[in-house]
Amino acid sequence: MPCNQHKVHDPECAVCIMVLHSSKKPPKTLKRIAFWWLKDHGYEGLFNGDAGCGCRLTDLMPCDEPGEGCEAGYEGPCDCGEGCDWHIGPKRVAHEEDPK
Repeated sequence: MPCNQHKVHDPECAVCIMVLHSSKKPPKTLKRIAFWWLKDHGYEGLFNGDAGCGCRLTDLMPCDEPGEGCEAGYEGPCDCGEGCDWHIGPKRVAHEEDPK
């Protein structure tokens, strides 16, 4: 079963991999448990305001070191002035393609 963005399972897509593995066995790792909890509750990733980092669901915990300061968050545009493509933060931001 692929993710919502792909018609067939993409072995390079983190979401496709999580969907494939979740259909075979229940989540037992911290990464898989966090992924499904965040997804089920409408979050788009994690962020740590003190550390100045964030990660999307599609590339969750690339640091392999989630900390106590990591919080559930939503994706939004860059507002730090450093030219990032996105940020994860505490407030939901309407995306440009959203009809709202």
